[in-house]
Order: sequence, then structure tokens, then C-alpha cells
Amino acid sequence: EQLINGETGMTSAEHTTHVVGVILASGEHCLDGQDVGRGMAPGCKVISYTANNDGATTAEERRQCHHTWYHVIDNHSYNYNTGANPGDEREFDVDNRDLNLLSCFAAGNAAGDPIDANMPKNAFVVGAVDGDGIKTTYTSSGPLGLTGSSSRVVPDICAVGNVNTTSTTGGYDGPSTVIGTSFAAPNISGMYALLAQ
Repeated sequence: EQLINGETGMTSAEHTTHVVGVILASGEHCLDGQDVGRGMAPGCKVISYTANNDGATTAEERRQCHHTWYHVIDNHSYNYNTGANPGDEREFDVDNRDLNLLSCFAAGNAAGDPIDANMPKNAFVVGAVDGDGIKTTYTSSGPLGLTGSSSRVVPDICAVGNVNTTSTTGGYDGPSTVIGTSFAAPNISGMYALLAQ
């Protein structure tokens, strides 16, 4: 089984399906024989969790996932302000160090607005570029204010976020084309998964 729901009661969601497809899609349903729709790491396993505050903190869910499935990389394609619990960033940093985890966070699609200052510092913030490697107009960027007077410039790394061909929910009528940092981050997570394999 390549896709595991880490929580009970999860339902299929279009955004999640697109994100997971960027990592996991087999490319089985190609367009006109073209090799499109193949994920970055189609042989890996994905454990999916919701990004809402559902009782357990995101950090607790990560630890449970690590101990149950020994995951080494996690992808966060959601608005950090709404998807993580306040204070999680410190736990993320400690867990990344102690459990040897790699975390990729989507930078966000609000160009001109700062990225959340509470983003974990020991995680990669991923921006989006177009097919020519030019930063997209929607990628959030800029200095990320950290505790004290230090700051860091983000995104740390960029990947194609403009026009990714990926999976859809429901009946198959061809792959879907999506844009956004939510789809750039799993490109980087998938690359790290390949390195870990």
C-alpha cells in the first residue's frame, strides 16, 4: 500500500490528491503517450494527515508517523498559520534534529506578504519557479523574522510550481494541471525521498 491515511475519518480532497500526485503518481495514465503525470518518487509510501487542528498537534502527528512508519521526510502544503498549532515550530526543529527528519513547507502564494515568522527554522521553505526557472509572481518571499534580531531570507529552495501535471479525485478524465507553491514543495519532498531510498 503506497498511500496510507494517518488519521481516521479522512476524506478525499482535491488539493491533497494533487499534492500527493506530485510525489507519488505512477504516470500510468499518460497523455498521448507522453511521460507526464509521473510523480517525483512513484515508488515511495505517503502517509497523509489533515492540516487542520483536530486535537493532536502537527508535531505529535509527525512523531507518531515516524515511530509507526519510520518516515524521514514530510511535506507541508498548507498555510502554516492555519495548519500548525502555535508553538509547533520549536517541536518541529527539535524533532528534525533528534529524529533525523527533513521537512518541506510551501512558501505560500501571497507575493508581497511576509512568510509566517513562526515557520520552523530547521525546515526548507519552498518557493515556486516557472518552467524557465524564473520565480513566479505569486511566491511569498522575503526575510523571515526569527526570534531576536536575526532573520533569514526565504524561500530556501525553489521548484517548478507553475503548471504541474498531477492526479485528480473521482473518475479519471486525464491529469490535472495545477499551480502554486503547494505543488512546488512536493517536488522537493519527492527529490529527498529518492535520495533517502
